[in-house]
Amino acid sequence: MVHAYRNRGRTVTIVLMAIFGAVWLLAGIAMAGITFEQWPLTIVLSAPLFVLWASPIYAEFFLRFYEVRLSDEGACEFKAALRSKLVRAQQIITVERDYRGWRMNDDDTEMTAVRFQGGSLIVVQPVDDFTEFLARLKTLNPAVDLTSYSADTRRDVDTTGERTSAADESSTAAGRFVRSSLFPLLVIALLVYLGLKL
Repeated sequence: MVHAYRNRGRTVTIVLMAIFGAVWLLAGIAMAGITFEQWPLTIVLSAPLFVLWASPIYAEFFLRFYEVRLSDEGACEFKAALRSKLVRAQQIITVERDYRGWRMNDDDTEMTAVRFQGGSLIVVQPVDDFTEFLARLKTLNPAVDLTSYSADTRRDVDTTGERTSAADESSTAAGRFVRSSLFPLLVIALLVYLGLKL
């Protein structure tokens, strides 16, 4: 089973940022073209501006992740607007709360750094039921470091993990019971049907 955890408020922000960036970039290039009247020179001169302008948009679409999908088998997929990254839960080394490396001026968005073997990525908060994600991650990978979280949060993670594990076990047991009782009933129904036909 795959459990999804999403930041539901970021879709509108991403769309608005894309429109804003495209309009202002095209307007700037058009104004420069009208001023210089030489399009090749304008494109060359606008290239550094384009790189500077596009870097926050690139970060928003490719480097900031807004959804996490964690399967019971340990596959952990992080989804950005135009990119996804798949890692194993056992490869995650640490989850760092309130990461400040990617903040711009006056940006009070809370970000979480997830470091894994071979790299790291940024999850933009608030993500729904993130404590439950941490609990499931801790169950799959007990070695993951959550020390940047407060003792209360870590206790909540442990409590949530116990509850989700118990729920998973009960749902698995219920599924086994249904499957084990359904097969004999189907066999009996088939035998009765064949008996009536003969």
